[in-house]
Amino acid sequence: MSRRLEVHDPMTLQSPFMQRYEGKRWDEPRGQETLGSGPLHRAYQARDGWFFLDARTDDGSRLAALEGLFEIASLDGASLERALEHHFLTQTVDHWVSRCMAAGLGAHRCILDLPELMHDPWVVEHELSATRAHDDIGLVTTCGPAPRLSRTPVHIGKPAPRPGSDAHSILAEIGLADRLESLIARGIVRVNGVLAG
Repeated sequence: MSRRLEVHDPMTLQSPFMQRYEGKRWDEPRGQETLGSGPLHRAYQARDGWFFLDARTDDGSRLAALEGLFEIASLDGASLERALEHHFLTQTVDHWVSRCMAAGLGAHRCILDLPELMHDPWVVEHELSATRAHDDIGLVTTCGPAPRLSRTPVHIGKPAPRPGSDAHSILAEIGLADRLESLIARGIVRVNGVLAG
């Protein structure tokens, strides 16, 4: 039976918040309880879970087109946020996501369980999650690369090999393959004794 290891890379998820450049405004929402940056760009709880709404400030007419929201779409700030919190609790996540999308607003279900996220069909299809066989561990699931560049497409490589297992081929590339045994004997190269994972 193969073992499955899940590896989640928080650095990939946090990378937009780690960029420094002249003129950068440090105004990202902060803290574990933060739901978003405003009433039209945040997570909302529905009857059976959470979804994220992403709309522009000039999307009031699209918001008003959603059932029951005509009266509150003209509100703004904290008043709009409280009204939306109350209203979105009345239906399911799928209901609100489909209605928002049909109205031209961005919306998606929030997946709060990391293993569920890593195996979500959309995430897997877009290679934001990759499951590959490792020599020692078995199946390993890791984050796939997030950037998608047209001129330099990303290819997901193999999992890191067993420590030391590629020593011979690396030394061969630099013309030192014949010295492998002496390098091992002197403790310069290790080919065992370090467990993966």
